[in-house]
Amino acid sequence: VNSVILENKRVSADLARRLMRGEVEAQRERKQRWEEAMERWRTMRTLGAVHAFQQLMLSEEFAAPPTRAAMMSSLLDQQEESHVKLLTHIESLQGLMPPDAKLSLTAVNNWGEVTHGLAEVWSQMWNREMQRLWENEDEVHQKAMDAFKGLEADVRRYAGYSEEDAASMLEEEAMVMVKDRQHKAKGTLKQLEDFVSTQSKEWEEEVEVLFVFVKKVADLHDNNRAKVLELHQQSITDVTSSREQHDKDDKDREEAFSQACMELGQAGSSTLLEEHIKSANDILDTIQDGYRTFHSRTTAIVEQNPVMMKQNGDSYEIELCKSCCLVPSVEIPKAEPAEG
Repeated sequence: VNSVILENKRVSADLARRLMRGEVEAQRERKQRWEEAMERWRTMRTLGAVHAFQQLMLSEEFAAPPTRAAMMSSLLDQQEESHVKLLTHIESLQGLMPPDAKLSLTAVNNWGEVTHGLAEVWSQMWNREMQRLWENEDEVHQKAMDAFKGLEADVRRYAGYSEEDAASMLEEEAMVMVKDRQHKAKGTLKQLEDFVSTQSKEWEEEVEVLFVFVKKVADLHDNNRAKVLELHQQSITDVTSSREQHDKDDKDREEAFSQACMELGQAGSSTLLEEHIKSANDILDTIQDGYRTFHSRTTAIVEQNPVMMKQNGDSYEIELCKSCCLVPSVEIPKAEPAEG
């Protein structure tokens, strides 16, 4: 009986030992499967977080921020408005050009001041708007970097990869998208800035060229008008001077003739009478010659006026056509050959 009992105890102990070993093996296998599942879960969560970050970088919020789009649309509207204002003001120049009497150097200077002011306003405006766009890009980039830091924290918490592999994956699959987004955004803004800067400079240069041209035309117009007035005034002065000189000379002759007439009444003999008559006739001839000289001189002055006016008008037309790259309707005088 004791032998049987001992044998049963050995069998029971062996059975218990084997059951315990099987249970340990089963727990070990369950733990290993759990760890493998946990490893897969960590990896999936890590890959999911990286994918979500990639999708975020490709989303409208970062790829085409609505705020930036609104700013660029506003810049375009301001550009069109400034362009319309500038063109409208340039077209107002037609009211100052010949044959309109309003053309003057003063009016052109006022026009040029407003024109340069419009170009300067646009220059300040686009610089201010571009500054806002660059500041907005800095804000978007900071948000992208904050999102990347959050991804780094998630990957570290999930621990699906070793630190070295995780760092490499974040750099190659996440940070590269941050840098690519920033590179594209900066490229777009730089291209926009170069365009509006070049356009603004072209506007300023074209406005300056137009102003210099119109100023030259106005200067020619003012000089021509001043020359016309000068020639007209000179003719009036010459005629007046001629008349004054004639009146002065004629007064002396008339006084001499009156004196001769008085002497006729006082002649005591026929001989003296004849002498006084001859003297009076000579004075009359002098008076008549004086009137003829005055008439001839005055006529020459008057006839010379339109000739000088035409010469001045021809010179004005030649200079004006030269400034406008046109062919004048009058003959251009040939340059005299240089001496030597």
